[in-house]
Amino acid sequence: MARLRLSRPLSFVRVSAALLSAGILLTVGVAGLIGFVWTAGEVPCALGGLERAAVLLAGVTLFFVSAAGLTRLLVGLLLSECLIGLWLTARHLGHQATGDIGQGFGSVFLGLHGYSWSLLLFVALLIWLAVALMSEGRRPACSAPPLSMTSRFSQLTGAAAVLILGLNALTVLIANGPPPFAGIGIPDRFRYETVPERWSAALWERLKSAPVFFERPFLKTPDLPRESLSPKEGPLLPLLPSLTVQTTDVIPSPFESGADVRAFAWDPVGRRFGFAAVTPEVVLTDRTMHRVTARAVPDAVNGQTLDASAGTVWFGGKLVTASQNKTLWAVESDYRTETGPLHGFAGTTGNLRLSWDKVRPTVRTVRAHNAFVQSLAADEAGSRLFLLTAPNPEVPDTILVTLDGTDLMPVAERVLKLGPQMRLKTGRTLREYRITSAVFADGLLYAWSPVFSSLLTIDPDRAQVRSVRAVPGVHNVRAMTVRDGSLLFLQTDTDGLRVSAAALSDGRHP
Repeated sequence: MARLRLSRPLSFVRVSAALLSAGILLTVGVAGLIGFVWTAGEVPCALGGLERAAVLLAGVTLFFVSAAGLTRLLVGLLLSECLIGLWLTARHLGHQATGDIGQGFGSVFLGLHGYSWSLLLFVALLIWLAVALMSEGRRPACSAPPLSMTSRFSQLTGAAAVLILGLNALTVLIANGPPPFAGIGIPDRFRYETVPERWSAALWERLKSAPVFFERPFLKTPDLPRESLSPKEGPLLPLLPSLTVQTTDVIPSPFESGADVRAFAWDPVGRRFGFAAVTPEVVLTDRTMHRVTARAVPDAVNGQTLDASAGTVWFGGKLVTASQNKTLWAVESDYRTETGPLHGFAGTTGNLRLSWDKVRPTVRTVRAHNAFVQSLAADEAGSRLFLLTAPNPEVPDTILVTLDGTDLMPVAERVLKLGPQMRLKTGRTLREYRITSAVFADGLLYAWSPVFSSLLTIDPDRAQVRSVRAVPGVHNVRAMTVRDGSLLFLQTDTDGLRVSAAALSDGRHP
């Protein structure tokens, strides 16, 4: 094995290696540990932990390079760490190859997840190594005496590093399978009895697509628009007679955390309501909406990123909530008495459980791939779910996404268009209606546009707007639901949350 020798003082290699080593150890070892693990509580998954280990070992190797210069031992060690790190990060990145807006694991920094930063770092280290070797190759060998103690210590450190990386790589190989197998892409506690279930070729199919390196695209998450225009100023004609509503109740916010209410839904089977907050949090109440019976906050770190809530529905006995990035999560009653954090929850009353645990479904859209959603509706009899997108510069139209309720896969993505006898004013478009809430009843979708305080009736089978009408006295609508033949509007008011009702038959298209 080559002896470790001193390089020329203050050479490019030693100075740059020292700077790289300090940067890596400070950012990954200190900032990452304090910022993400201790502060945010984001413990990395097994694959992410291996990536951090490879990065830290590369930082330690660079430290020895800064002290003693490049040797065959350190070059080989750094090259091995970079290649192993590239394999780990590329594999990790492949899990997100078909991801939609903002779907990934854990937090992001400047639009990149941790595995993306690690991959960039390993690429940068390989480039640095190539430049360093060329720089050293143009310099005559130094005649300084060998540093025997440093040599022995570096050899032991290198051997230990290779052993640690090798054992961890073996564990990953056992857990996920050899090529062409893939394993799973969810942070999970490894158990050897689950090994046979993990050896699948699913990842390699996903790797055929281009990986989502950045949170794609860099679109601003849409805000809830405020009512500012009258229904008559909307782009559609004709305007049907106004819908008559009356206030039925004023309720306090059901969220003790102070989170803003985003959506609510009536469960006709359990005779109860479910409320979803803007942040990932849900509560269940009795039929009066005044008594909270259950509460749950999912652990967003251990699953796919849960963005701002778009809507919530009761579907198959589950309260299903959609995030704006098309990630779905659901809870159902479990009737246990213990309280406090449970598996998959950051907090819960204990009488709920996550329906899909950490494997949260994500809607993989094509036409609406770069579009957020702001509503969720359910046709339980037809086993369908509906999402309506928010127009943006990338996807300017409103798209109705229909999901198969059995596997939550999209079966249709259609641009919202005019129905029979409807017409647009000159120079106007349907996308101006920015739909923020929708509910399904009697074969139709009822959609709320806060921009024009209007209720649209949509044929979901044809993605056609069939009618539009004003709803006097209804403002600041957060959500809609249907209960016993009545269309309920949930509004924010100075007195709290106001619930108004209209006969569903009055809102139908003639």
